[in-house]
Amino acid sequence: MARILRTVWVRPGAPVHPRTYHPRATQDSVLVQLLRDHLDAFLERCAVDGTPGLPVFVERELRAMVACGDVSRGFVRLECADCRGPRVVPFSCKTHLCPSCAGRRMAEQACHLVDRVLPRAPYRQWVLTLPWQVARAAAYDARLCGRVFAIFADEVGRWQRTRARKLGVEAPRAGAVLEIQRFADGLQLFVHAHLLAPDGVFHETSDGRVRWRGIGPPTVEAVETVVGRVTARVRRLLERQASTADADGPGPASEHPLLEQCADVAPSRRVTMPGWADRRARSRGRRARKPLCVRSPEGLEVHAAVHVTAADRAGLQRLCQYLARPPICEDRLVRLPGGAVEVRLKRPRRGVRSLVFEPVAFLARMAALIWRPRLNMRRYYGVLSAAHSWRARVVPSPPCPDKTGKPVAPRRPARMGWSDLLKRTWNIDSLRCPFCQGRLRVVSAVLDPTAIQAIIAAVHLADGRAAEAARHPASQVRGPPVQAAA
Repeated sequence: MARILRTVWVRPGAPVHPRTYHPRATQDSVLVQLLRDHLDAFLERCAVDGTPGLPVFVERELRAMVACGDVSRGFVRLECADCRGPRVVPFSCKTHLCPSCAGRRMAEQACHLVDRVLPRAPYRQWVLTLPWQVARAAAYDARLCGRVFAIFADEVGRWQRTRARKLGVEAPRAGAVLEIQRFADGLQLFVHAHLLAPDGVFHETSDGRVRWRGIGPPTVEAVETVVGRVTARVRRLLERQASTADADGPGPASEHPLLEQCADVAPSRRVTMPGWADRRARSRGRRARKPLCVRSPEGLEVHAAVHVTAADRAGLQRLCQYLARPPICEDRLVRLPGGAVEVRLKRPRRGVRSLVFEPVAFLARMAALIWRPRLNMRRYYGVLSAAHSWRARVVPSPPCPDKTGKPVAPRRPARMGWSDLLKRTWNIDSLRCPFCQGRLRVVSAVLDPTAIQAIIAAVHLADGRAAEAARHPASQVRGPPVQAAA
């Protein structure tokens, strides 16, 4: 998030101060290089034999990523109010797969949740992992995906309300935020859900106020109860959908069959850890069980061990960022000498530490991760939903930025600024001039191709002068002209 856009400095000969902001060179990344070199070949291969090819929204997003951070496509000019030192910030692509743009969206949504949505309380992350067949069906059926995860949120809230009634709370109400993720480690299409819910419920007191009441962490028996209820309701949902499939016609899975083939593309090879077979044989039968993790015989699994305390708002923000993290991590992509791409896994899985893809196969796995436009991947339930009458009485009041020193997320639909996000997330002041430590201000947005080419030429000329000055330090200092004696 701290390195969202590429920044070009165009002032030569100015005194150099330590920079506090190090931008990401987006056009030099492995992802953009792959798209620039192999995207046309991938799209041509998808359109052979008279097939319709990829959906329009998939091709549009892949092509937009090529132009992310490209200064020749336009930029915003900033200028220092003191020394007039200019700065150039290219436009971003604003896609969901771009690590930079998705990282910005991740940080902004996390700030919004902490400042505007989640009241002060201890929170717990409930993760629902579906069986492979159900997860693949939910990836191409938005209605099935929404219903399955709504069942999950409803059953967690039902257990919380039942627990609160046993503790003597009258008319308890639950609330949660659910984030749908379509990806797993290694560019794998695998739909699952992360539910962020407080370890407690809300209730109305005799004086008309809404209070929060803690109910304690769940036990293994409680997680087993939730898993059993979710499994039974999902089974009934799938049976009803199968019985009415003929009447409803073909589902969304048949609209884009090419995306299913892209998701099934296998890597060319797998890089395994040395000595993995021997370690697996020695540790067979001694595998430790995860705490608060229950798996049903059908393959549905719920994990509820991750939690943060009520006072740890910074930890809550990091947890919200994890829920909305980008599908692709740029730091785990390595371009091999032969042109293939190595995707390093976050943690080894069955001895495999990385996957190697050919460029076209890598782009196919990327295309399968792109979801349909206007598909809401974040859902609010209970008292945190927009239509609930208690929402305004439950959500927190954001702290004053003058007292905390950190920017606060604005009310929706306003967005948080780029400089505010950098200062809030990484404590970096991106609007501080690197030459005189003054303040930068936005001058204009440059979209004219002629002006763009002129400024780019000036940038190259400034870079040449700066390099020449670095080779000959004595030439940097030159006295005033001496007037000849009369």
